[in-house]
Amino acid sequence: MIFGYAFQREIKIKHGRVLGCPQVTLGSEVCTQEDALQKKIQAIMEQKSKYIESAIRDAHATGVIHAPDAGVKTRMLLAYYEGLLTQARIQNDVEVLREAANGMLTILE
Repeated sequence: MIFGYAFQREIKIKHGRVLGCPQVTLGSEVCTQEDALQKKIQAIMEQKSKYIESAIRDAHATGVIHAPDAGVKTRMLLAYYEGLLTQARIQNDVEVLREAANGMLTILE
């Protein structure tokens, strides 16, 4: 995701830190303590997941990719990308995200 890399790079330049995904960061930090917040974050992440799954399903239907189970591909993509964002945040190194697009395309092959 070229946009994700550029966005996180801008954030690091502005704030001096890679901040990663706000939902994952906040969710992993407080969701065991705040039920209402956990439900809201979960709803946001489910909406994002549905959007991506729909795009994958459409791409499969048109023959652009082979993804007969769009739900599985969606979970794989999100786990991969959110994992990279978390690594970038922990290491404070936006370069972790540089190859994200290639990795995501590999998952979709």
